[in-house]
Amino acid sequence: MIDKFLTSIHEQSYFDRLVRLFGTFFYLSLGLQLSLMVGSAEELWGSDAVVSKQDYFFTWYNIFSYDFFKQHLWFTIGFYYLIILFGIFSIKPWVTAVLNTVFTYSFFFTINSYTNAGHHLSIQLSLFFLFMLCFRIKKHPSQLDFLWNIFSNLGVNAGRVLVCLLYFIAAGYKLTGENWLSGNAFEYVILVDEFSLPSLQSFFLNNKWIMIIATYFGLTYQVLFPFVVWFKKIKIPLLLAGAFFHLSIMFLHGLPGFGFVMICSYLLFLSNDQAISLSEKLGVSRLWVN
Repeated sequence: MIDKFLTSIHEQSYFDRLVRLFGTFFYLSLGLQLSLMVGSAEELWGSDAVVSKQDYFFTWYNIFSYDFFKQHLWFTIGFYYLIILFGIFSIKPWVTAVLNTVFTYSFFFTINSYTNAGHHLSIQLSLFFLFMLCFRIKKHPSQLDFLWNIFSNLGVNAGRVLVCLLYFIAAGYKLTGENWLSGNAFEYVILVDEFSLPSLQSFFLNNKWIMIIATYFGLTYQVLFPFVVWFKKIKIPLLLAGAFFHLSIMFLHGLPGFGFVMICSYLLFLSNDQAISLSEKLGVSRLWVN
């Protein structure tokens, strides 16, 4: 049994098609997040931006540590979009992923104090994606290919654990507060005009029982997810429920970037066969040019 396991790792990655599927939608999520912020680009990343005065954000691997990228901001944004486009079509995937890690960190981490749209998750997944791409699929594998496939398999599982930790920590924080346990958390969010639509705000305020159900659904889901997502029979219904949960956040609370990257992260929990089936149904495999 151990020999069979080692042979399967040596011959191919467990997650080669899963990585491609995840990568396509992950790059799409980055493009969406960037598009939501590009209207305030000068204020966020330009030469006179507030963040340019916060030196603790700037390191040698942050492109905004260098004046050229701030002074030529629209060229920098265009190049980031080009990286994302190359990623979607899997053009030079590993080189593209390295550049994406640098640009995603540079664009998102420097404004983490100004956003709550899941940018930390995007940065971390960009790094893990480098490991995921290490898979080797060859007719005549070399003796070292199994090491690369192990890195890829570890990268996928690290992404899974990251999502579970996110929910685990969020649930622990909410369980220590009163608003979620009392069922009022959803109502407090709806009352914030910036996170609700006027028509929906009125509807929910007139139907408070829906807000109570939504609050407890969100709390229960986050508590259970890290534990039950590993069970095959429960996994798909759980992920579908989570997709609905985050779609509601996208449209009800105006956080599309956060919702999309969370839904993208769910793809990591699929098996390789499920990823093949889903990619064929969505036509995503046609985007992989090499």
